[in-house]
Amino acid sequence: MSKSIFVIVSLLFALLAAAVAAKNLKIDEKKTHEAWIEHRDAWIAQDLDRLAKGCTNDTLLIVNENTWFGTNNGKRVFSQIFKIVNQGDFVVDQLTVKRDIIYITWTCTIKGQAYFGTDTFIVDDKYKIKAQTVGSPLYRAYPIRK
Repeated sequence: MSKSIFVIVSLLFALLAAAVAAKNLKIDEKKTHEAWIEHRDAWIAQDLDRLAKGCTNDTLLIVNENTWFGTNNGKRVFSQIFKIVNQGDFVVDQLTVKRDIIYITWTCTIKGQAYFGTDTFIVDDKYKIKAQTVGSPLYRAYPIRK
């Protein structure tokens, strides 16, 4: 699938999920954006405890076709992700915040190879991340261990 089709399909899915999830909820997009800022800052600091603090105890994390639940598993996955992305340059290319959905596109370049990826985050009514999806060929080239 080409990069542009992948982005369009992913963004449409994220917006559809936002519409369904927020149908009967009053969502403060400013607070959703603040949840993103906290996650981003914890990511930059590579602070696993801070990342976990921004999630629920049963947060769902999907990386390509693999799934994990909970903050302890999330910390284990992110420790592996940091080892991977620290080998190169990681840049967030686009940010979209709508209702309770945060959607980013990003590029990670390792050894001259650029890997495109997307993340979609869904926050709960306390603006904690209750689900995150990550899709990228990066994690096929550098697999996350279960």
